[in-house]
Amino acid sequence: TWPVIETNGPPRQLSVENIQTDLQLLTNDVWQLDNLQAQVGGASIQLSGSLTNASVIRDWKLFHRHQPPAPGTLQARLRRIADTLEEIHFATEPEVHLDVRGDARNVENLAVRLLIQAPGADTPWGTANGVRCELLLSPSPRTPLSRAEMTLRAANAATRWAATTNLGLTLHLFSTAQDTNIVHAELELVADSAQSRSNRAEKIQFTAQWLHSLTNAMPLSGEGELRGANVVTDWAR
Repeated sequence: TWPVIETNGPPRQLSVENIQTDLQLLTNDVWQLDNLQAQVGGASIQLSGSLTNASVIRDWKLFHRHQPPAPGTLQARLRRIADTLEEIHFATEPEVHLDVRGDARNVENLAVRLLIQAPGADTPWGTANGVRCELLLSPSPRTPLSRAEMTLRAANAATRWAATTNLGLTLHLFSTAQDTNIVHAELELVADSAQSRSNRAEKIQFTAQWLHSLTNAMPLSGEGELRGANVVTDWAR
């Protein structure tokens, strides 16, 4: 339990509950996490994975700061987390599964799989039902480069800008051995229907490809195509 200190308000706290885990410290400096379960912010969390050269974790930059954080930094972060969790509501308990495998000496090539499932969610950004989001980070079998893939599915979703049914989104990110500083991106978005104010369309498909630099937020180049059936637009509104 972490107390959240409030200057002008009642005290709050963040907690991790119902913790259970199986961790094996194997020979040859291998750590294997078979199953860690806990409940955080109303969500069920499950972690698993395996690391070789696991003792190298103590040398990760994450655990070594050149300067101590400013006073109050931790409490500010806890307040932001608490505020966000209070604004998110789920119809039933969502599930989060995270699996990490690889060599602790080569963090860039860790294989990561994150799966989030939520039957229903009400958030400050919108509402959604039947949500399934999966993120895969995997090193290429032939080069030291990594690939990333994200898939998102939702039976229906609504934000202040638009509402969709049977939404599906797939995003691929990868680099080439010729230029490791350039990311190639491929996006596909499909939906049975979408409506934004007085505009609506059915059988929507949007595809895009672009090149992205790791040091610049703006794409270097790209193209996209949008298709839809039964498009209706009311310009009078």
